[in-house]
Amino acid sequence: MGRLTAIEGQNGGEVTLSGHPVAVAPGNSGTLACSEHVAHQGHGLDWQFGGHTAFYSAFQYEAA
Repeated sequence: MGRLTAIEGQNGGEVTLSGHPVAVAPGNSGTLACSEHVAHQGHGLDWQFGGHTAFYSAFQYEAA
C-alpha cells in the first residue's frame, strides 16, 4: 500500500523528470512526489514509512 503526493512546481503544475537513466518506466516521464505512507507486509518483510522523496510514472504492459 502506498500514498504519494506530487510535489507542486511552477504555476501549480507537477514536477516531472524525463530521460532518467534508471527510470521506472523507460519512455515515460516520472512525476516527483513525497510519500505520505508506504507499507508492505509479506515474504518476511514488514515496512512502514513516509515523508521520503518518491516518484511515479505511467506505464504499459507490452508482449515481447
